[in-house]
Amino acid sequence: MDRQGFGGFIARMRLKRGMSLRETAEKLEISPMYLSDVERGRRSAFGLNKLRRFASIAGLSPEETETMFDLAGQNRGEISPDLNEYISSNSYICSALRTVRSLNADKDDWVKMLEELRQRKGK
Repeated sequence: MDRQGFGGFIARMRLKRGMSLRETAEKLEISPMYLSDVERGRRSAFGLNKLRRFASIAGLSPEETETMFDLAGQNRGEISPDLNEYISSNSYICSALRTVRSLNADKDDWVKMLEELRQRKGK
């Protein structure tokens, strides 16, 4: 079984929690064959509702949930599904991303921007 990417992550989290394929599929309201195909990389990542459901069923931590969202986005060649609605419903975010892109911001620039924002917001 492929243990890389989204499918591998789902399989690892399921097994780490001692959940069987059949039990997990039943809780997700999908067939065991479908879940097996996802875990083996034969099918695309779940949509946002199923991702949230899996996070709940498997008791994923916030960090594990974010990793799962990121891997799902990569699997589908899209942005992380938990961010899609936020970005698309706030036009200023698209503008900010385009500005940052046009300025060729690198990782250090992003880290500095985030630090400044956290300081301003007191977090």
